[in-house]
Amino acid sequence: MAKACAHVMPNTYHRLCTWHIMQNAMKHVNNLSRCTSGVRSVLTQFMDYYEEKDEFLVAWESMLDEYNVCGHPWLESIFYLRKKRAMTYYKWSWSARVKTSRISETFNATLKDYLNVDHDVVQFFMHFERVLNDKQYKELEAEYALCQKLPNVIIPVSMVVKA
Repeated sequence: MAKACAHVMPNTYHRLCTWHIMQNAMKHVNNLSRCTSGVRSVLTQFMDYYEEKDEFLVAWESMLDEYNVCGHPWLESIFYLRKKRAMTYYKWSWSARVKTSRISETFNATLKDYLNVDHDVVQFFMHFERVLNDKQYKELEAEYALCQKLPNVIIPVSMVVKA
């Protein structure tokens, strides 16, 4: 997918999904003997915390030594892919702070409810337009409810109710 994105949209930056990386971490780092939850929480820091490359590299080496995981194949592979997942390497690219592909996966699941493999291109776009219209309608309903309806107040304090 990364090669296709680079070919079709050469000015884009392809990143890896944080959620998928952490799922893989639980599979591959779970078998480490000592402090596996610590390693996973440290990996999360490497996704978001370090802004400078030197700081990132020093912290990575420190983590490998601290948890005695030098040479761990999955950690080596994820380090090799650091430019596609660590904020220090993509901080210059605009991403709307989207870190996972869940939005895409949710939209794909929604499309499956409307589409059929037997549809030709015209039918596909007709159904796709219907998907978009339904999503826009739901968004308008939510916006109306937000602006026009009174919220349910859980705390029965008169000041909160009047606000």
